[in-house]
Amino acid sequence: MKRDLQDAFERLKWCDKEIETIGNVLSVFWNSKPYNLKSIPLFAETGGAFLIILTDIKSLPIDIRQRVGTTVNELRSILDSLACTLAIRNGEENLAGVSFPVANSQTSFINDTGIRRKIRKISNSDKKLIATLEPWQGGNDLLHALHGADISRKHKYGVKLSAIAEGVSINNSKSLYIRSIPECEFKEGAVLAKIGYAKSVKFDLMGIVPTYSEPPFLVGKNAITVLNDFSSFVQKALELFS
Repeated sequence: MKRDLQDAFERLKWCDKEIETIGNVLSVFWNSKPYNLKSIPLFAETGGAFLIILTDIKSLPIDIRQRVGTTVNELRSILDSLACTLAIRNGEENLAGVSFPVANSQTSFINDTGIRRKIRKISNSDKKLIATLEPWQGGNDLLHALHGADISRKHKYGVKLSAIAEGVSINNSKSLYIRSIPECEFKEGAVLAKIGYAKSVKFDLMGIVPTYSEPPFLVGKNAITVLNDFSSFVQKALELFS
């Protein structure tokens, strides 16, 4: 590791600890059983079909949303810090306008004057290395998503909870059916399953996961998994210049 990137690697370690903490906070929330289940008959006949819905939902702890947003911002900022370090290596002292470029397309990365201005103080050899990371949509979509997630979290956190459900029949019958929704939003009144003609059914949630509601590339993806992927990319970028 080059000494001028030591701080960046330390910041990355902090991000990894935050990601672990997010998982721990979520586990505490899950263990508090933040929900109840309710059955609603679809028709009056005894043994008829019914729905199972979520009720008495507790809100996602603000701590989780805040930590996700803060970690995303720090990971994105580490890349900007890397760009500044590269400019310093090139003999620059005035770092105004220097940041790590992320473009909407390869053409934009090559031709857009705003994008090129961000790396104009970096050496040509390091510019070529940055290009190998394909920092544009359609090249490195994960990096583009990190950039988008950092922008969106400034306006709203973009993270919600999804519920993972599973149903098991205790007293089977030939006409029994369980149509469960493998994953749905963890919210009041969410339908988990439609169950028909079962005398006894054991049904519960298997877990909850924080998922992204924006930007588009991340919608529905596990936020903790995504954060780990972001961190792995930032580490790769730092190591490229180490």
